[in-house]
Amino acid sequence: MSEPAAERPTGPGAAAPAAGGGNILQRKIGPLPGWAWAGLAGVGALAWWYFRGRSGQAAADAATSSEDANAAVGDDIQGQLATIQTEIQNLQQSESQEGDESTPANSGTSTGGSKSPAVRHVSTGKETLNQIAKSRNTSVAHIVSVSRKGPESKENLAKLVAWARHPGTRRKGIVYYTSHGPVEGA
Repeated sequence: MSEPAAERPTGPGAAAPAAGGGNILQRKIGPLPGWAWAGLAGVGALAWWYFRGRSGQAAADAATSSEDANAAVGDDIQGQLATIQTEIQNLQQSESQEGDESTPANSGTSTGGSKSPAVRHVSTGKETLNQIAKSRNTSVAHIVSVSRKGPESKENLAKLVAWARHPGTRRKGIVYYTSHGPVEGA
């Protein structure tokens, strides 16, 4: 039979364990035992890995959203500038027509009549309303104005007006009119 293991003597005459002996996780290192330091290092590594991944994703998301915002703002600004330019040209034309009685009242950019009839277009969804206006050397406001006088349904006109409120978006199947330009849809 086996004999029971002898117990370590405790008391004033007992020898203390060696300072360098024992498991590193059980040994006290500074104010904490080794296992506590290992746990803190593991938690720190996990936190670093988690926040590094989140900050990288946040930076990528921020870069993507700023590019989208810049593109939308660029289209928006271009549409506003085109609208202002068209309004200035219309004002200049109306001033010149007031001073010259021999000039017909509908010369310039007309929305109908025999000189330049309105041209019907259907959006294909490949261009924004700002891009369409810019390619036709007009403004979003002018397209809406000409389209209001067109024969299309009120439902289509409501869709066009909603699109004009967000001219940086692409919409498909909306009918609009211009006073000049190619007949193909955009």
